Amino acid sequence: MSVLHATNAYNVETSVAKWWVDQLSAITKPSILPTTNYIFNIPETGVIAPAFSFVHMDISTQKRWQGDQVGGTRGARAATLLDVSVWVSRKHVAWNAQMGFMKAMVDQVFAGSSVIQISDYTTNVAAPTPVNYKIDVVSGEWVAVQRDPNPDIERSRFLFRYEWTVRS
Repeated sequence: MSVLHATNAYNVETSVAKWWVDQLSAITKPSILPTTNYIFNIPETGVIAPAFSFVHMDISTQKRWQGDQVGGTRGARAATLLDVSVWVSRKHVAWNAQMGFMKAMVDQVFAGSSVIQISDYTTNVAAPTPVNYKIDVVSGEWVAVQRDPNPDIERSRFLFRYEWTVRS
C-alpha cells in the first residue's frame, strides 16, 4: 500500500487556505470592520457579511520533465486558481469603505509573498507539520462579477494563481 506524497492536492489547498486566513487575520482592522468571516467552498446557505470566501479551481497538471523525473521522484506541475471573494452588506452604512479596505487587505497579502510552504495535513489535521516543498505564488487579478441576486450583497472577486510540483 502506498501513501500520498506530501505534495498532494489536499495538503496544498489546505496550506494555501490557511496561509490566506493567517495573513488576513494578522492585519489590523478599522472600526468599520470589527470582524470578518472566512468561508471555504461557498456553502448553500447565505453568506454572513463582511466575509472572505475561498474556492479552489484546478487549471491543469502538466508533465514537463523528461521521464517525468523531478528531484529523484516522478512528478508533474500543477496549477490552480483560488477565487478569493470579498462580501459586504449594503445595509451597513460604511459598506463601500468595508469593501475598499478588504480589497486592500487582499492586495497586501498577495503582494507580500512569492512562495507558501506546504504543510502535511494528511498525517495530522490538528497539528500539521511543515514539509520541504513549496507553492509558487504566480499571479492575481481582480475580475468583474455579476451582481448578486440579493440586492443587499456586494461582492468583489480576486483570482489568485498558484503552482506546485506534484510528486509521487
